[in-house]
Amino acid sequence: MIDTHQHNWLLGRRVPYAWIDPGTILYRDFPAEEIKPQMDTAGVTACVLVEADNSTAELEWMLEQVTQYDHVLGVVGGGELFDPQVPLNLARFVDNPAYKGVRIYWEEPGEDPGALETGLDFLARHGLNCDIVMKPQAYSEIVAAITRHPNVQFILDHFAGVQIVPGGADAWAAAVKPLAELPNTLLKLSGYLTAAHPPKLITMQPYFEAALWLFGANRMMYGSDYPVCITLGQTYGDTVSLLREMIAPLSAAEQEAITDETARRVYRL
Repeated sequence: MIDTHQHNWLLGRRVPYAWIDPGTILYRDFPAEEIKPQMDTAGVTACVLVEADNSTAELEWMLEQVTQYDHVLGVVGGGELFDPQVPLNLARFVDNPAYKGVRIYWEEPGEDPGALETGLDFLARHGLNCDIVMKPQAYSEIVAAITRHPNVQFILDHFAGVQIVPGGADAWAAAVKPLAELPNTLLKLSGYLTAAHPPKLITMQPYFEAALWLFGANRMMYGSDYPVCITLGQTYGDTVSLLREMIAPLSAAEQEAITDETARRVYRL
């Protein structure tokens, strides 16, 4: 089982992580060696590190983690692709086989499409993925951008950025359907311990079933969003337990796709 959405950080070590407020549960180091025993207990064998600072300094540090820890298989770095200078800053990393892609934040409409085109062309040339943190109000512009870039794999993080509430699955499926109809999109089953109210199977199952209908098991993969997933009193193991409950009715092949094979294929692990 592969965790495709994990954050590790060391506060004050080259990277500021200015969004983490002092005194909060996240305001401490979360090193790779701390989470590994929890991964072992949960049956998770490896992970992909995802940016938490949107900086080249953090990207350099995460790539070092790949060389130091066998369970860290790849890195999705930061890089604001709406800034046309960013591809120039990222070019020096593209020959590193552990560098799998860029994560962008597209939560509001009206971003500069011209600058974004430059960044997405850069990803296409180098075979890099694009993870997206998104919100529904930006869906139509995101659909248009993805359509223009069929050679980039786009991963929709955190159930495509919605609050997961009882009775909301049908409306979510209708909104996400145009994204799912694009063949170069995938859905990351991540972030649900903080997005679901309450974070239990009864809330999650309708969304998961809708996602399965829209994307199919071969276009979905698991991500814990650790350590953000622990902010509401949950544990790393809770993310895995809830996922296993959701996928229990599926065939062995479908379960394997969600827990392992899709991640290996998409992130080239």
